Amino acid sequence: MANSRAILDLQTVRTLVTGGSLPDNGRSMDYCGFETFTNPIDIRALVASLTAFNVTPDNVPTTGLDSNDVKDEVVELAVIFFGHALDRDSDDYGPFTDFLP
Repeated sequence: MANSRAILDLQTVRTLVTGGSLPDNGRSMDYCGFETFTNPIDIRALVASLTAFNVTPDNVPTTGLDSNDVKDEVVELAVIFFGHALDRDSDDYGPFTDFLP
């Protein structure tokens, strides 16, 4: 906040906390836990100055679902999908048909 030359960093943070030009993609407050805003540097004052949203341990993520939880679910689904799709020993001649409409 004190460095007026940190223009790119400010633009990056502004995009992340406001949703930028694609607000339907969500904001950092929607899917990031409290530690994201405090570690390694406390950026809560910057977030508040850009959005008027005061980050607290009780109000983030606003969706109730942390990005780490989502990442774990995606990894698990990918392992299942590719384990099935790449199973060359299977008698299934259309391995992707179970996953496509």
